[in-house]
Amino acid sequence: MARITELLTALYGDAPSEPVILAAMRQLAKQTQGSLARIRQQLIAAPVVHFDESGLRVAERLWWLHAASTEKLTHYHVHAKRGHIGMRAGEILPHYKGVALHDYWRSYLKFSDCQHSFCNVHHLRDLSFIVEQ
Repeated sequence: MARITELLTALYGDAPSEPVILAAMRQLAKQTQGSLARIRQQLIAAPVVHFDESGLRVAERLWWLHAASTEKLTHYHVHAKRGHIGMRAGEILPHYKGVALHDYWRSYLKFSDCQHSFCNVHHLRDLSFIVEQ
């Protein structure tokens, strides 16, 4: 909440109270549910989807931002778990039947209804590391 207040103050010179910000966040979450469901369904139907996860801090603890994307669509969700439990929470990978493009994090391989392809950017990074040693 402090960061939101700080951002709004920097942008507008003042910020609404915390209850007003929380009410706005709840309203926004409610209004975007339909769009998020459509994005999830379109990603599930896509022939190839890129999956990735990045760490971020939530209340000074490490959480994970999970991403599923194509050239035109992106879905994010935040979860306390990095692995398959966190991945399941996004409601895309458990239903996905296409080609899942990702790093070779073992948790992705628990989803057996899709094909798996490993990201060449990760391969190049690993090969560069080996060459530089």
